[in-house]
Amino acid sequence: MIDPLSLAEIRHHVGLFLDDKDLFACIQVCSSWRNTFTPILYHTSTIFTYKAKNPTFETINKHADSVRDLILIGGIKLEQGSLQCSKLKTLMVINPERPRSQDAELSPAFADFIQANKGTLKRFRLSRHPEHSSAMLWNALAQCKDLVEILLRRNTVPQHDLEAFWEACSTTDELTLDSMVFQLDSVSPCMASLPERFPKLKILRLESIQGLSNKAQLEIIRRASNLNRLYWQPNGQSFPLDDYREVMSSRIFTNLQSLKLLQHTLGDEDVSLTLDAMTVAKDLEFGTSRFSESSYRSLMNNHATNIQSLILRVCPSVTSAMVQGILSGCPSLETLDVNIIQGTDLARIEPESEASEAVVLGKDWVCLKLKSLSVYFDLSGNGADIDQSTSEGKERFNRQRQLEQEHAFRQLSRLKGLKTLVFYDRLNRSSVKQSLELKLKSRGGELDQLSTLTELETIQFDDTDQDMSEEEIDWMSEHWPKLSALSGTFHRDDKRDKQLREYRDAKLSQ
Repeated sequence: MIDPLSLAEIRHHVGLFLDDKDLFACIQVCSSWRNTFTPILYHTSTIFTYKAKNPTFETINKHADSVRDLILIGGIKLEQGSLQCSKLKTLMVINPERPRSQDAELSPAFADFIQANKGTLKRFRLSRHPEHSSAMLWNALAQCKDLVEILLRRNTVPQHDLEAFWEACSTTDELTLDSMVFQLDSVSPCMASLPERFPKLKILRLESIQGLSNKAQLEIIRRASNLNRLYWQPNGQSFPLDDYREVMSSRIFTNLQSLKLLQHTLGDEDVSLTLDAMTVAKDLEFGTSRFSESSYRSLMNNHATNIQSLILRVCPSVTSAMVQGILSGCPSLETLDVNIIQGTDLARIEPESEASEAVVLGKDWVCLKLKSLSVYFDLSGNGADIDQSTSEGKERFNRQRQLEQEHAFRQLSRLKGLKTLVFYDRLNRSSVKQSLELKLKSRGGELDQLSTLTELETIQFDDTDQDMSEEEIDWMSEHWPKLSALSGTFHRDDKRDKQLREYRDAKLSQ
């Protein structure tokens, strides 16, 4: 009988699941195992200043043909010719040390190293480096014609390097500028140094940039008309709203499918204009913008069938009716993060006459692919505006609240792929914290309906006036086999809540 591990293909597959310690042990077995597992061990090589054991430059060079990803952490000093990898695909440099001087530049050896790998290098990431970048570095990157990603975080670009810097940025498919500092005398030098277009750029992230005006950042975006994904968090300076409207009105972003725009000054019409400018929107986040009726119409008219992720959790003008409309009108939705939905949009008791009543149900949710749902369920019954001054009114109010519980759980029970459920009032929109009651039917609740959520991993419910018991925790553990995070206020009584938390910890650790 053939030993499976005698086959190189099987050994290679097994090696992909082993850590460095296990791989090193395998290398010691025999020459055939060493030949199989050595390339896997050195495929991603990390040199960390503060670790007791690191591969030396000599070791890296010895296995240079195997090294594809190289990570240098903590003030690694590169000298001329000290590293000789020739098939490198990813270079990541992370340096948390403080700068020796304000004028220090990266060692020319970094540029030489990149130049030596210009035919294979695909990803370059530089984070928190104390030394300024240099034109040599950017010129070397600009020659890497297969470059697909440049990620720069907490670095400084002096004005005299701008032209070389932007030339390098124009060669990549994905560009991240996070917490960068541009040392400029004025805005005009930056605008003049920008390339006419960023033709390859498909993914762009601009976040908390100092020294580069929002107007200049918008100009970068405008020149990247082939963008597929855009994440933009403007800095605290004035926002060029008129220029933004002009750019969006030009409708040049025909490929843009993912947009995260964290800008509070955008009004309802501005968000609507943005949505109208997108051909197919799959992933949207609008920070604290004034997303309201006009934006909602644009979303539902243009993108309801394609939207997969929608984050509007801190948009103050999003209403419960909009949330219900999204849940019942967006079949491709996988992630939804919004503030509130009222029970009266799920089910409502309406008088037909003085002697009879009817139950009006909201539309069934069609987002059956949903994996993550974050929304506060306001099931207080107050949205029905029922006069409780009479015994009949009180009875009807109680029926309304029970109806809301029943249909909230019914709608949730249909989301069989749900992995994350979060419900608490983050914007404090509801004065009465009556939400989903996590109680079994034997205790007057509707939790039993959620036995269908077998994929659930996380449930979070803070400040929702719960009255749970050990019985509910046992039920969750049994019916949600993948549950790993169960957090919230379990009981309104502090002592009882502490007991249930301890019981939860013991149960989930089994």
